[in-house]
Amino acid sequence: MVTATLLILPVFSYLLGSVPFGFLIAKSKGIDLRKVGSGNIGATNLGRALGGKWAKICFFLDLFKGALPMIAAGLLISGEPNQSQLWLWLLCGAAAIAGHIFSIYLKFKGGKGVATGLGVVLGLWPYYTICGVICFIIWVICLYIWKYVSLGSILAAAMFPIILSIEIAIVESWSFYQLWPLIAAAGLLTILVIYRHKKNIIKLINGTEQKAL
Repeated sequence: MVTATLLILPVFSYLLGSVPFGFLIAKSKGIDLRKVGSGNIGATNLGRALGGKWAKICFFLDLFKGALPMIAAGLLISGEPNQSQLWLWLLCGAAAIAGHIFSIYLKFKGGKGVATGLGVVLGLWPYYTICGVICFIIWVICLYIWKYVSLGSILAAAMFPIILSIEIAIVESWSFYQLWPLIAAAGLLTILVIYRHKKNIIKLINGTEQKAL
C-alpha cells in the first residue's frame, strides 16, 4: 500500500512543482515576469520587478512546493526506508524540481529550481535536512559577502554532496551501502543547479552579473 501510494505521489509532486508562483504574483500586478530582467520566473527576478518583500514570499512558496511532497512521502514510509522506497522518495523530489523547471502550466518552461530544490532537501528528513540547513547558511553567507544570489546557489550546491558524505560517515547507524542513492541524487542535483546557472557563471566571470537588491 505504501509503495503504491509512493508511485502516485510523484505525479502530484510534478503538478505542485509546476505551479509558477513568481509568474502568478507578477501577473497579479500586471507584469509578465518572463519579459522583465533575466526573464526568469523565480524569486530573484521577481525581487527586481516588485521588490524584496515579494521575492521572499515567492522564495518560501517555491520552497514549500518542494518540501510538501517530501514530507508526505516521509510520513508514508514512517521508518527506515529500503532502497526501493528511497528511490521513490527521491523521485518525488525530482518530480517537484522538474515541475518548477519544466512547468506544464508554462509550456514546459520555468525557473532554475534552487528554492524548490532546497525545499526537497529540507523535506527529506533526516538524511538531507541537516545538510540542507548547512548549505542554506552557506548561501546566506555568500549572499551577505558578495551580494550574488547565483554565486551563493552554486557554492551551496557544490558543497551539498560533500557535506552529505561527511554526515553519513559520522552517523554510526547510517551506511554508504544503504544510502548511496542519496549521494548519487545529491551529485545529480549539484550538476543540475550548476548547469542551470551556466549563463550566470559567464556573467560572473565577465563581471556583468547583477547583484541582489
